[in-house]
Amino acid sequence: TLERVEQTARQALPTWLARIPHGQEARYGFDTRAAFSQAHIATALPVLTMNEEDSGLQASRQWRVPVLVSGRARVWLTVIRKNGEYRSVAIGAAQLAREVDQVIRDDRRAGGSSTSIRWSLLRLYAQRCDLLYAHSTSPDTATSPFKALTSASRELGVPQGTRISH
Repeated sequence: TLERVEQTARQALPTWLARIPHGQEARYGFDTRAAFSQAHIATALPVLTMNEEDSGLQASRQWRVPVLVSGRARVWLTVIRKNGEYRSVAIGAAQLAREVDQVIRDDRRAGGSSTSIRWSLLRLYAQRCDLLYAHSTSPDTATSPFKALTSASRELGVPQGTRISH
């Protein structure tokens, strides 16, 4: 599934970049249009939501795919799965893309996660905020699964970057 999401994003990237209005590059995380030629996609983040009935996590059939230039996230492409098909439906959220990229980098640098951690974006629509969700692909890796982003800090009063357990 992740491969198909990333393939969809990779194929759609040139079209989305071409749609960015001249003079609006900074709004999408780019210094200049020349940076478009260096843009490539990174590992997609599945978007999770909270199941209202049992407060469990559920997949949303949406992914945020970071667009990188010089190894840094600039903006996200949104890919959805509908009727069995994957489609890229939006480009945007440059500020959130940069924040998530930096949080993951800082976490790795501090030894809080490794390549055995797969990250997802937990979107809490009712609270209008996002958290990062770390799930380990290795039974030897112990980590607090949630990490507060700026919106969670603002809406929930949780200090930004705080790790939160179940």
